[in-house]
Amino acid sequence: MSTAAYPLQSLRDIHAMPAAPWWPPAPIWYVVAALVLCALLVTIYILYRRRLYRLLALRKLNEIYHHFQTHHLTNHYLQNANQLLRRTALVTYPHNLVAALHGREWLKFLDATGRTLAFTRGVGRCLSEQAYQKSPDIDIHNVHRTIQQWIKRHRQSALPYKSQHRKE
Repeated sequence: MSTAAYPLQSLRDIHAMPAAPWWPPAPIWYVVAALVLCALLVTIYILYRRRLYRLLALRKLNEIYHHFQTHHLTNHYLQNANQLLRRTALVTYPHNLVAALHGREWLKFLDATGRTLAFTRGVGRCLSEQAYQKSPDIDIHNVHRTIQQWIKRHRQSALPYKSQHRKE
């Protein structure tokens, strides 16, 4: 048999192309990686900025507590801590909702936004009842812990509270 009678026998096998290398990637992947990195950095920055006021409030609360531990001025602690709570609430919640609150309404607001009952039924009552008394007898450590928890836990989405002062 000659190869002229069977020409297919003279053909060689098809050789596959070698696989494309993984490195270096195509230039578009550098662009995609840069965009992902930028998006990640922006997200981290936004999350940091959202938490920054909480971190600053906790730092200020610790300064107030340290001042109390040094000088044992209960009224000073209660007034400054209440003022700090109000400033922190004003950062998160609408001004017309927070600014007019005082007394029992203020404590209800703190309970509703902090998902607790520590302000109307617990140690937090002293913020409105005993803050301006001459020598209140209060466990400041528990009050401090309650305020810390509110600063850490309060959420705007947890605002079922409606003030009587709010204009509907």
